[in-house]
Amino acid sequence: MLSKKLLNIFTCLLLINNFSDAQEVIYAPYEKFDFRTGDFAVVGKVAGNIYAYRSNSDGFFLNAYNDSLDKVATVLLDFFPNKVYQSKFIAYSNKIIALYQALEGTRVTQYAAMLDASGRLLKGPINLGTERTGIFGPSKTYFTMVVSDDKKQIFIYTLKKDGSSLDLSGIWLDDELTSLQKTKTTFSADNDLESGEGVLDNQGNFYLNTFTPTGGKSYADQLWVLKLSKGSKNFLANEYKLENKFAGSTFLKLDNMNNKLFLAGFYSGRKSGNFEGILFANYDNADSNFHAKRFIPFDEKLLLETGGRNTKKALNNYEIRQMIVRKDGGFVMLAEDFYVSTRMTNSYMGSYYGGFYSPFYSPYSNQSIREYNYNDILAVSYDGEGNKQWHSFVRKEQFSQEDGGIFSSFVMINTGGSLGVLFNNQSSKMSMATVNGKGEVEMKTLQIVNNNNLAWMPRTGKQTGLKEVIIPCIGKQQICFAKVAF
Repeated sequence: MLSKKLLNIFTCLLLINNFSDAQEVIYAPYEKFDFRTGDFAVVGKVAGNIYAYRSNSDGFFLNAYNDSLDKVATVLLDFFPNKVYQSKFIAYSNKIIALYQALEGTRVTQYAAMLDASGRLLKGPINLGTERTGIFGPSKTYFTMVVSDDKKQIFIYTLKKDGSSLDLSGIWLDDELTSLQKTKTTFSADNDLESGEGVLDNQGNFYLNTFTPTGGKSYADQLWVLKLSKGSKNFLANEYKLENKFAGSTFLKLDNMNNKLFLAGFYSGRKSGNFEGILFANYDNADSNFHAKRFIPFDEKLLLETGGRNTKKALNNYEIRQMIVRKDGGFVMLAEDFYVSTRMTNSYMGSYYGGFYSPFYSPYSNQSIREYNYNDILAVSYDGEGNKQWHSFVRKEQFSQEDGGIFSSFVMINTGGSLGVLFNNQSSKMSMATVNGKGEVEMKTLQIVNNNNLAWMPRTGKQTGLKEVIIPCIGKQQICFAKVAF
């Protein structure tokens, strides 16, 4: 095991008293890891220690680090089965909940377990359900896990779509892994259905945006918010009337303080046309209705600042990544320019990320190469009635091949007064951009030197403190975690 590297970086941008003028970057010790077969996650901070998960041919482990990222303990998760399909960890002040799926023959089983602050097993494993795989093995998401903002409510569900019907089976748990309720319900429409990512409020109400796609770009010609109260056997469906428009990249965000749900997305006047603006509404849980519903056209200033040659098409590839709800009832929406392209090739180029090609993926026999493009970030601020206050662009260009874009995109740092986004820039560099309350952007490049050619994966990072983020980094046959403190 190589010694830990400590790097103090005194070049920084930052915003208006919300970030300091310097960053400290600390690397944890390197661990054995095979990126092709292993798994990893930043768990979070528990009882003062930072926990990270990794798996390799030797087993499944939780590593505990102090604030300096010195490793203080390694916990073997010996209750994990041999083949873990997906995993999720919830960090509390004094415990960890592990939600994981196991591949057992032709079935995928969802389990839950509770660990104490030292990683010792307190409860479980608990079998929460089983789904059959196809004849060629697992090929999709069988169970989805959502957690409320206060972490006291957990909902685990399966979705099965059959044309115009959507069948959901789910179970509610509390933060002690006590089973609260189970449910099975169906929603039907006149045309084929698709759904977005569900969210769970602090009362245990589950919400799912559901739509009927149409046209070559699969925009929605009908859009609903489905609400499922804890223990209910039926969805409460509320349709967002599109008024002869078509919706794309719809996104839900909860405002637990005001008992509301925000809905946002892009819209077009034609089913395969260009995005023309942003749709918005807030859903009040008190009366289960939409309020402050708006269709907000893109203004000329925003379109001109996209930098696209054809401003009418410049926002077509943007997808909403995050919404940050403010105390005044307004919100900031972050959207990223993202698309996947395919080209034919007869030569191996490897996976390109951050300015150079790497050998993590080797499509030697492929005649077609998938290329992942993650470009500029658009930040837009609205008040509680959906009126635009400002917009900003964070400029970036990320490109990779046959890797799912694992090294691309960004991690967000929210201090409560300003937003930061950290992302790969070039081979030995990370860029940090901040957006203040007026929409002003500052950006600098962090010169991060590492002698082992580590690849940072900001998209899988996690904020663990007001001004602290943990980011996984990998090299050949090794992994470590970096802490960036502002």
